[in-house]
Amino acid sequence: MDVSDCGLCPAGYYCPIAGTVAPIICPTGKFCPEGSRLGTDCPLGTYNAVTGIKESRQCTSCNAGYYCPTLGMTGLDLTKTCDRGFVCYGGAYRPEPTDQTTGDICPAGAYCTATTGLNYCPAGQIGIFQGAFESSACKACEKGFYCFGGSTGAVTCPAGYFCPEGSSMYD
Repeated sequence: MDVSDCGLCPAGYYCPIAGTVAPIICPTGKFCPEGSRLGTDCPLGTYNAVTGIKESRQCTSCNAGYYCPTLGMTGLDLTKTCDRGFVCYGGAYRPEPTDQTTGDICPAGAYCTATTGLNYCPAGQIGIFQGAFESSACKACEKGFYCFGGSTGAVTCPAGYFCPEGSSMYD
């Protein structure tokens, strides 16, 4: 039998030597399409904690709140949290994503911490700055106005109604 008589290495395995009779299961952090001589690293923004995957789509997107900065990660690194003032939606490979797909700067009306991610300002408070990273960035709505939760702007209290400081609706 000649090597040319052999079939391709099966998907989910790799065959480092031509004519291999015992394919090797694809390791964690990698994927192995049919015919692989070696495993291919899972892409940035992903990880793979299981063996035997066949294609890059099977690599797991990095979890929301975290980023996966290296090729071929074998699991989520809980020390790789998104930077304060940014929100990681999932699939991020940088601590401060701004592509609006894997993450973005924290929006006005909210604050973003490394541990809790996106937190909207509560009703009766307003947040006017992007990139806020602590709850103190949310300020009480001014007297004469009311503010919805996650608000970036105050609404004038209608004539004949009273809106004290910190109002979330008019009375």
